[in-house]
Amino acid sequence: MLTTMRRTLILLGFLALGIFLLANPITGVFAPDAEEPATTVAAATTQPTSTTGAPPAAGETTTTAGATTTTATSEVFTGPPVSSEGGYFQVEITVVDGVMTSVDLIDQPDDSKSQRINDSAVPRYEAQALELQSTDLDRISGATFTWRYFRESLEGAMEAAGLISI
Repeated sequence: MLTTMRRTLILLGFLALGIFLLANPITGVFAPDAEEPATTVAAATTQPTSTTGAPPAAGETTTTAGATTTTATSEVFTGPPVSSEGGYFQVEITVVDGVMTSVDLIDQPDDSKSQRINDSAVPRYEAQALELQSTDLDRISGATFTWRYFRESLEGAMEAAGLISI
């Protein structure tokens, strides 16, 4: 169940990122002040593209027939393992062009009480961190320790990514 929820959250993150990129006036299709139609004919003075045939590296900008394309850079950052009474909590985030697109708890205590609490609380903390792009997570009654340890590891990952400074 937890894996299915993670996959769903990752897909929702990519969907949100796609909508953001489409609505972005620089990169998107739905530019609010677009005076020219979405399909345009390339000018005759367009510079030729590379003849190597190799795909562009992450973050590289290429020009083809008047259209500029930038590939997104995706990086994974892992927060520090945070010790709890039952084991360690550790969070991993994926950042695409300065936006956190996924949050995953990659290590957690394996005792049955912690598992029961975490199965309920962690997906909510992960979704909230993505929505807020922050560590300002609401505490869930009965999961205060999970909140504390999850948040501490999340802070470390976001600091490593340069998204926050502590």
